[in-house]
Amino acid sequence: MHQADETERSNPERWPDLRKRIAEQFTRATRRDWTAHFADTDTCVAPVLSLSEAKDHAQLAARETYTEVSEVNQPAPAPRFSVTPTHIRSAPGTGAVTVEQALASWAR
Repeated sequence: MHQADETERSNPERWPDLRKRIAEQFTRATRRDWTAHFADTDTCVAPVLSLSEAKDHAQLAARETYTEVSEVNQPAPAPRFSVTPTHIRSAPGTGAVTVEQALASWAR
């Protein structure tokens, strides 16, 4: 892949071609390979993780981004404040509910 110069990157008309070239480059390795390649760099790159993978990611685990309630992994409440702790009032739902049912449960 040839290096895109500043003029090429600054020209919106060139962006479709640049997107195509970048996409082609990323198909040449697995997600695991790319994650390892960028691991020790100062580059804003991160893998797209499934919910089950995300809960075990070192940074997300350290920040307690996910929590488990009634054996269901889910995002923890956010934002979190040091003086005003958050909590989860109940286990996640197990099926479809109407808007009215959801609103009524939130009002408790």
